[in-house]
Amino acid sequence: MNPQTDNLQKTLDLALGHHQAGRLQEAENLYRDILRSSPGHLDTLYLLGVLSSQMGKYETAMELISKVIQAAPDFAEAHYNLGSTFGEQGRLDEAITSYRRATALNPDYFEAHYSLGKALALRDKPHEAASAYRRAIAVDPNRAEVCCELGNLLMDANTPHEAEAAYRRAIAIQPNHVESLFNLGVALKDQGKFAESIPYYRRVLELDESAKAHHNLGAALQGQGKPDEAAEAYRRALQLEPGNVSAKFMLAAVTGEQPETAPPEYVKNLFDGYSAQFDRHLLGKLQYQTPALLRRAFAELVNDGARFRNVLDLGCGTGLGGVEFRPIADRLCGIDISPKMTAAATEKNIYDRLRVGDMVEILDTTDETYDLVLAADVFGYVGNLEPIFQAVAKRASGGTYFVFSTESAGDRDYVLSDTGRFAHSRGYIESLAVELGFAVETCRQANIRKDRGQWVAGNLFILRKTGKDTDRK
Repeated sequence: MNPQTDNLQKTLDLALGHHQAGRLQEAENLYRDILRSSPGHLDTLYLLGVLSSQMGKYETAMELISKVIQAAPDFAEAHYNLGSTFGEQGRLDEAITSYRRATALNPDYFEAHYSLGKALALRDKPHEAASAYRRAIAVDPNRAEVCCELGNLLMDANTPHEAEAAYRRAIAIQPNHVESLFNLGVALKDQGKFAESIPYYRRVLELDESAKAHHNLGAALQGQGKPDEAAEAYRRALQLEPGNVSAKFMLAAVTGEQPETAPPEYVKNLFDGYSAQFDRHLLGKLQYQTPALLRRAFAELVNDGARFRNVLDLGCGTGLGGVEFRPIADRLCGIDISPKMTAAATEKNIYDRLRVGDMVEILDTTDETYDLVLAADVFGYVGNLEPIFQAVAKRASGGTYFVFSTESAGDRDYVLSDTGRFAHSRGYIESLAVELGFAVETCRQANIRKDRGQWVAGNLFILRKTGKDTDRK
């Protein structure tokens, strides 16, 4: 080795030592010293490119790493680091292209497969992301965190059975992996395997006690029909997190308390978390068909070809009710308390206007009137219906139809069941209708949805505001 080469290597080794120790500025200075004397030195160009990306100097990083790739197109690590630089800037498509190139050049490149999976997941391509994660796991089968991330992706894709397998694999690798233990409990609970989920929540609590774990344990015990034990879990969640509105509400449900309504924050958080899998879960597992049943009942009441000037879908969710009633609406509006559910409804492109917020507050402040108001499976989260009936009455013209479903409550006006949902009696609805100027046009019994594998009995109501004829065409 000649002296010049020997000095260059010593400088490079020193720079790399600084780099690995986190002394980035010292490393950068030495890399640049090398490049001043040897501008085409590929190792230095590559390492300075990697360091520049770490320092947030993305344009410099891309320029340097691209030079390396141009000179050495089969350098898998360079493609990977170029992908990482794109990813840091949110340029996911370009990152994905670079990661794919890296994995094509080196099929056993764990980091490239893993990063490709993360980028594809962010790009909302769950099936491709899962494939990349599985390839990373095949390369290195002892990475619990990757198995856990695969499970999380599969849960988001509403495939809890597959997620369960991924979490079990993570736990086999690392028995005390808290996130996998917790999420396995969630996957089992979502499949209705309440008894199986409980030991995993209890194990989580042994390792890392949290309000969230106690809350989920309570939900599993509740699903198993053990209200006293569920109440104990909810109480402990509240001790750890006194402001936990969900635990407080569910404690009321399992102990027989009767609040007037579910807290708005609880409903918002519930459906924000439910939005990604809402349609698949409701239509599949719960066999939810209330919007179609309401539409069928309404079609039997009104003339064929009837259309409505301004239709309002209360608690519109992802738009399942809107899909059914859009064909007879000149204008269709929706209100929901969950921003994420409303965003999902927006994607269906069926509403003329969507608003996020409390139904009563919005109705009390708008100056619009409606000739058809829909509330499909909404009143399960409202006990005292008088405020919403009053608000609808204010916005109803003579002849306005009010179409909605309720769960059956026997003789009591309304009752909060241990499922955390309200049910209402037929007599209660009829008395509110009379009080607020509605006539009951239709009331029929129906199976609303499934809960814990059993049909939930309910009623389909069609009310009509008394007074002058509606402005219908």
